[in-house]
Amino acid sequence: MRKIPIDDDHTLVIFDGYEDLTEVHELQDNSSPSSLIFVALEGTNDKYLHSDRFLVENYETSMRSHFLYNGVLTEDDRYRYLKEKSQEFIETGEQMFIETYEFAATEPFYDYSK
Repeated sequence: MRKIPIDDDHTLVIFDGYEDLTEVHELQDNSSPSSLIFVALEGTNDKYLHSDRFLVENYETSMRSHFLYNGVLTEDDRYRYLKEKSQEFIETGEQMFIETYEFAATEPFYDYSK
């Protein structure tokens, strides 16, 4: 789990989604619910985290695939992207909706006509 301050009142909480989420649950229990923004990089189906505090509405979906699909490749770019989207979430209250997409490298093209 990584915690990144967005501003004085909000914290971005990034976790993989498949690991033990005890630490994330404790953070939620000891914080104001409106101060946290959750991102599950591999998606999660945890029913105890506040679903309205996820950056992504369909938080079961892999954020890593979303990054690859959008060309957000480096870790610095990913943190910058998440901070920007979190700021939008804070201002508008609207969660992102990302397509369920499994990134796969393109297959090589073979010209059999030759």
